[in-house]
Amino acid sequence: MSIEFLLSNHAVFPWTTNNVGSFRGYIYDSHDKKIQGIEAIEYLRGKLLNNEKLPISGLNGSFSAVITIDSICFAISDAIGAFPLFYCVSESGTWIGDDANVIADRTKIQQRKYTDHFEIFSICPRNETLFPNVFQILAGEGITVNNGKVLRFIHGQIADYQGEAKLEIQQVWDATLDRMLSNEVPLKWVVPLSGGWDSRLILASLWDRGVRNIVTYTYGVKDSFEVEAAQHVAKTLGLDWHFVEYDAECLSAFWRKEVQQFFKTESRGAFSIQEQELFALLHLKEQGVIHSGYIAVPGYCGDLLAGSYTIPGLLKDQPFDAAYAWQWIQAKHLSFIDKIESKKFATELLRTQLFDGEYITMGDWLSHYEKWFTQQKVSKYIVSGLRSYEFAGIEWRMPFWDRTWMDYWYQQPLEKRWDRIHFKQWANRRYFEPLSISMRIESESAFEVDGWKERLRLNYPSVFSTLRHLAFWRKSADINNSRNLEKEVSSRLIQHGIQPRIAQLNPLLAQWVLWMNKDR
Repeated sequence: MSIEFLLSNHAVFPWTTNNVGSFRGYIYDSHDKKIQGIEAIEYLRGKLLNNEKLPISGLNGSFSAVITIDSICFAISDAIGAFPLFYCVSESGTWIGDDANVIADRTKIQQRKYTDHFEIFSICPRNETLFPNVFQILAGEGITVNNGKVLRFIHGQIADYQGEAKLEIQQVWDATLDRMLSNEVPLKWVVPLSGGWDSRLILASLWDRGVRNIVTYTYGVKDSFEVEAAQHVAKTLGLDWHFVEYDAECLSAFWRKEVQQFFKTESRGAFSIQEQELFALLHLKEQGVIHSGYIAVPGYCGDLLAGSYTIPGLLKDQPFDAAYAWQWIQAKHLSFIDKIESKKFATELLRTQLFDGEYITMGDWLSHYEKWFTQQKVSKYIVSGLRSYEFAGIEWRMPFWDRTWMDYWYQQPLEKRWDRIHFKQWANRRYFEPLSISMRIESESAFEVDGWKERLRLNYPSVFSTLRHLAFWRKSADINNSRNLEKEVSSRLIQHGIQPRIAQLNPLLAQWVLWMNKDR
C-alpha cells in the first residue's frame, strides 16, 4: 500500500529529506551533540535498526521525523510535540504530513460537523483533528505504518512517577544548559521576560554562565505587575530591555492580511494558535530589535514540571477521591466559562478524558492528569506559540522541556512539587539571591475543596460571573489587554452570522479560525 508524505515548506527549521526519510528541528546524539538534517535522519535510522522491538528511548531534542526502513514507515514526534505531525490511513493509501488540513484536502475528507471541544478549549481532544480519520501523533509518541496497519508507540514517558532521581537538580540543569550553550552561537539570545519564576531563571542562568549578548522584552499593559517586576530584573542586571505596550494600535496587527493567513495556516486543522508573543515580536522586528540569527528562549510551562499543577497537600498513596480531583479540574480548567449551559457541556467533554480509567490512588490519577495536560493543553496550545517566533524569522530553544529535565521532575516525590517549593527554593538560593533579584516564596497551603472561590463558582455561578466582569477584576487579571481583541473578534464573528460561544479570547479565536477555514 502506498504512503504519501505531505510536508510543508518552512523558512525556519525547514524539512530535510533524502531517500530514507525527512527530519525537522534538532536532536541531541549520545554525546550531547546537536544534529540536524541528513545526519539526524541517519542517527534515527540507526537507532531504529539497532532496536529489535519498540519502544526506542533516549530521544532528546525538538523535532519531528519520518523514517522508512524496508516496508515499514516510522513517524515520530518529540517529547513535547514541538513540530506537529498528522496521518490518515484508508483502503486506498496512507498519508503523513504536518498539516491535517492538507491531508484532508488530498483525501477529500470533510470537516467534522461538531467542533464543540475545539470551540471551547482551542484544541481537538485526544489524537483527533477537525477531520474524521485524520489523526495527530501525540507528544512523546510515534507510529509505525506497515501495509496499512498503524501501531502507536511511546518513546518517552510523560508524568511517570516511577523511580528515584539519581542526580541533584543543579547537575541536571547544568547538563541541560551545557547542551544548549555548547551547540549554539547566536548573534543574540532573546528572552521574553514576564518577571516570574520561569523566565527569570532562564535569564539568570544565562547571566550566570557569562552570556551577555542578550536582548529581553516584556509586553502587556504598562501598569501591570509583570512589567514592573521585569523592568526591575532587567535594570538590576543592566540588560537591553524593551517594553511593548499592547494597546489598540499594537493589537490591530491581528487584522493584517499576512497575520490572518498565519493564523489560518498554523492552526493545522487541530488547534488555535497561542497568540500572546506575536504582537510583541512583530513590533520588535519592525523596530529592528530582533533579527534572523537570534535565538529565543521562552519559559513555556516550566511551572508545570516544577509542580504548579500538582495538587498541594496531596500524597501519592492517598486513596483516589473523584470528587476532590474533579474540584481541582473545575478550578484549573473550567473557571473561564461563565454560561451555565456551556460549562455543563465542557464538563462532560473533560470527564470523558480525565476519568476514563480505574484509579486506586490519587497518585495514579495525577499521573494520568499530568500526561493529559502535557499532551493536550501544553503540546497543542501553549507550544503553538513557538510559531510566532518562526513567523518573526528566528529560531527558539526550550530548555525546560529538555528530556533529562523532564525526567528529573517526574522522579520527584509529590511533596517537593507542592507549590513548586523545591524549584523555588533552589532557584532563589542558586541564582536569584546572588544577583539581587530574589522572589518571595509563599507559604505552602493545601488545596481547599471548599474554598470561597470554589463555593461561589459552583453554587452562585451568576454572581461569580458578574464579579469577574467588573472593571477592577478584569483590569487586575487582563495584563495583556485581551479584552480589546475580544471585543473586536466577537464583533466580527457576529457580523459573519456567528454567535460567540464563550466571551473569552481563546474560545473566540478558535471560532475565528473555524470561520477562516469554512471553505476548505
